Amino acid sequence: MGGSSLSRSGVSKGNLVLKESFEHWHMRDLSAVDISYLFVDGFSTEVRSSSAEKKSRPLGHQLTAYGMRLTVCLSLAVCEST
Repeated sequence: MGGSSLSRSGVSKGNLVLKESFEHWHMRDLSAVDISYLFVDGFSTEVRSSSAEKKSRPLGHQLTAYGMRLTVCLSLAVCEST
């Protein structure tokens, strides 16, 4: 992609920045948001890990009084068997 490659340290630094940004987003204050509706759903994806198990990601999003959709929660959990 674009002819350049990333070094191992560059990827590690990018992952750290992404993790810190996600933690900041996850802990943000939502007390001032006027929630009209809250939806909770989940989706399953294959996640690269030591296990071949699929992972489920619970997702919560809300619709504000102004019609704006905000994602309020995203986490990683083991998927239920079907």
